[in-house]
Amino acid sequence: MPDLAPRPLSEASAGRLATGWLALDRLLGGGWPPGELTEIVGRGRASLALAAVRQAQSAGQPAAWVDGPASFCPATAGLDLGALTLVRPPPALAERPGRSARRRRGPASAALLAADLLLRSRAFGLLVLDLPEIAPPALAAWFRLARQASRAHSVLLLLGSAERTVAGSAAGLTLRAAWRHPSAASWEPLPPPALEVAVLRRRGGPLGRAVVLPAAS
Repeated sequence: MPDLAPRPLSEASAGRLATGWLALDRLLGGGWPPGELTEIVGRGRASLALAAVRQAQSAGQPAAWVDGPASFCPATAGLDLGALTLVRPPPALAERPGRSARRRRGPASAALLAADLLLRSRAFGLLVLDLPEIAPPALAAWFRLARQASRAHSVLLLLGSAERTVAGSAAGLTLRAAWRHPSAASWEPLPPPALEVAVLRRRGGPLGRAVVLPAAS
């Protein structure tokens, strides 16, 4: 998957975390909002989350990443791994012998539990929850997690499904990311892809607005 190099310039407002792109900061009202759940769907959502971690690390804010699908690649992340808390819920948490079917936790629930515990620690300015694309938890679970983000005043980024939202009305902000591949004549080199980010849902704000984030030259 292509990656974007976020620009250092930012207009993040007080209390908000810069996205790494000036146009996206403006679209979101100053950056990623703390104290609420932000869900990102579509292809390219991981690039936005990686950029957010870089911005948090540049600002000296502790960051954590819950790797539910076990897809995080340290070699290509471009992060200060020594300053990142990476949590990968083990499959054994979901299939522990002797648990009743009612108490057994699936992979998505195990990732959500890890995120809940990290938020309760009040130790992180940014938490990225990368959720496996299977059997997402019920809506009530997302409201509980959003409350923990509010109490911790942390930026909470949920990387859910590539195709549909999973947190519903529990998310104060929902974005859709999509890679755009410009066309070129057969004799010309292909231009780098761009990442389009659109607002699907915003609590108390306008919908349907979008920006296109250029790839690094």
